[in-house]
Amino acid sequence: MANFVRNYINNINIKVRILELLKQGLSPYKLALTISMGFVLSMFPVIGTTTALTLIFSYFFRLNYILMQLINWLVAPLCFIMIIPFVHLGQYFLGLHDSNISIYEITNAFDNGLIQGVKQVWQYQLYAIISWGISSIPSFAILYFVSIRLIKLYQAKIQEKETV
Repeated sequence: MANFVRNYINNINIKVRILELLKQGLSPYKLALTISMGFVLSMFPVIGTTTALTLIFSYFFRLNYILMQLINWLVAPLCFIMIIPFVHLGQYFLGLHDSNISIYEITNAFDNGLIQGVKQVWQYQLYAIISWGISSIPSFAILYFVSIRLIKLYQAKIQEKETV
């Protein structure tokens, strides 16, 4: 799995793209905002909506859509993994203790009919959306400040290499 991820990242040339963005004159704050918002929006637990979310937010906040979409693609596997934990966390926040939700239960929700299945899955989606909404605020703040620090360190390293 680690080799797959390493090859995936190397094929996309993330380092080259970030270097290009840093050389385009984007401020570290704008770049950190793009990265952190792209990551948080990409974790939205409703499959098929993250591209639209990144597009809307990049337009209104004047962020780099290409970078946000790149982050969206990179984070997609993590988003799939986090759906069930988001559902459990949403139940915890709402004080519900029905923690037997699994992929098996979601796929079998349609055994009692289409309408019943859609209602059940939508209820699980609401739990996940609630937990994402609550956890996205501190996640965004942490990612933003860590990104700013890393970008500034990286820019200093680049400037140091250019002066040598």
